[in-house]
Amino acid sequence: MAVLPQEIQVWYVLPALRRELAVALIRRHSMPQKKVASIMGLSGGAVSQYLSSKRGTSVKFAGDVIKEIEVSARRIRDDSSVAMDELIRLSGLDRVKQVVCSLHMGSDSSVAKGCDVCFRHRAF
Repeated sequence: MAVLPQEIQVWYVLPALRRELAVALIRRHSMPQKKVASIMGLSGGAVSQYLSSKRGTSVKFAGDVIKEIEVSARRIRDDSSVAMDELIRLSGLDRVKQVVCSLHMGSDSSVAKGCDVCFRHRAF
């Protein structure tokens, strides 16, 4: 069976989103690393790896996605209970889905060019 787009999202896109959020919360919003780990349901080691670019670096997002990540970081800073909602919101952005699709097509030769299954089914 072919690799599912959700697998691509879990392996590559979600770690990159978590990394960008962690970096924004710690470096731009002065949130302690331990608090970021707690809010995001991560270990302190995972957050440390995100900060040192040892994890979540295989995907680079365009400027419009980075702006949305910053919006999410501000919302999380103001109300830490929305962290999961914000991560889900970010992963559902069309520009993020396009990243998933691009990675999916590049990693699985059985995926046809012009595939739009992610957008037709709103699978994630």
